[in-house]
Amino acid sequence: MAKPPNVLFMIADDHAARFLGGVTSTQAITPNLSQLAARGTCFTTAMNMGSMHPAVCAPSRAMLHTGRSLWRTGGDSTADYPLLGQTFRDHGYATFAVGKWHNGDDAARRSFADGQLLAGGMMDSTPRGGDAYGRPAPGNAWDPADTARAGHWLPLKNLAVTAVGDMHPPAYSGPTRHSSEHWADVTIDRLRAHAKREQPFFGYVAFHAPHDPRQAPPAWLDRFDADSIELPPNIMPRHPLGVANGIRDETLAPYPRSPEAIRLHRKEYFAILGHLDEQIGRILGTLRALDLERETIVVYTADHGLSLGEHGLMGKQSLYDHAVRVPLIVAGPGIPAGRRSAVPTLMQAIHPTLCDLAGIAPADTVELASLRPELDGTGRSSRDALLLAYEETQRAVRTDAHKLIVYPALGQTELFDMAADPWETRNIAEVPEFAPIRYELERRLTTLREEYSDPTL
Repeated sequence: MAKPPNVLFMIADDHAARFLGGVTSTQAITPNLSQLAARGTCFTTAMNMGSMHPAVCAPSRAMLHTGRSLWRTGGDSTADYPLLGQTFRDHGYATFAVGKWHNGDDAARRSFADGQLLAGGMMDSTPRGGDAYGRPAPGNAWDPADTARAGHWLPLKNLAVTAVGDMHPPAYSGPTRHSSEHWADVTIDRLRAHAKREQPFFGYVAFHAPHDPRQAPPAWLDRFDADSIELPPNIMPRHPLGVANGIRDETLAPYPRSPEAIRLHRKEYFAILGHLDEQIGRILGTLRALDLERETIVVYTADHGLSLGEHGLMGKQSLYDHAVRVPLIVAGPGIPAGRRSAVPTLMQAIHPTLCDLAGIAPADTVELASLRPELDGTGRSSRDALLLAYEETQRAVRTDAHKLIVYPALGQTELFDMAADPWETRNIAEVPEFAPIRYELERRLTTLREEYSDPTL
């Protein structure tokens, strides 16, 4: 019997689908991810279903690990549902985790048998409201390259370590290192250890980048000139409906959103993202050097997107594509190379897809359908309409061609033609010729909310 494929699952925090160099962006520098996309399949309209609170990463990952929809995950800590790593572990895989974990200690211990080196949900550089916020501003001296400013700059001797099982994390010492470098170092150690084993591995590598504070080495910051950063066509001084007012993410830049502020934050975002791609390149290079590439399924995705000035927003607490749409790349044995699928799908459907590719039956509790038909070119597994949600304040339905967003408390509706207007700049909800589309999408939205047990109905 052939050895089952290894799985290396890499997930970033705040990587919007717009910023995949050579695929969806002309400004982002991500050659390693671009090469991964070239040797695999890229889902260009993968989305996060949403969140019931501002920390969008936690419910997104709860959906990923359980393979279930937003209100049926058992909360951020996943209750006692069987989890993705747990399923692979139960089927004979050596499982390990590195990096960000935001879904409870019990879920980590059930999922990963080998040693873990994990850190929490966010790496603050200054207290909330400190000088890492409200930038640019006169007299603000915060510097993303200043290693004394904490955040992603980790003093390794003080790094909290969680060890589980028979493989304890290697002892690191020495100078401060960026979180992306550190998680790459630990991942490379894990790969070298597992290369000596016959047992297949499932590795879960969760980077904190490019989440703020958007810190990077000077060499990366110097690659981008803020004055040359292109501004998106949907920038606004503030969101007209007050979406996300008061959320922490929105305090990173002052109101009104100025072109100067948007360019500054995008420059720093491109720098930390490019640096992340560099570390991913080290990991992928190790896979090749260890002769593991041909037998390893590699996934790269993110928990959600980020606004960075689009629609007057900075964070991810909205249902526009810049907030909900993420990269999703799958490469490895049996995966078509250079293929792109534009079918709207939930990123979390990668859970049953990986089970499918590994010949493992997913847990009975998994709700989402495998994307194998799209990978094989044999059909479409995704629904023709996706439900998106944020707190009780926003609901949306997304099809191939359109998106309808409703704001129940405000009595407001937005409708966008996603083919003609991918930046969501023209609200056509009140345009008479689109009335039949609006009516049909409102009907679909109600049906989906009922199906997914929306608690606000």
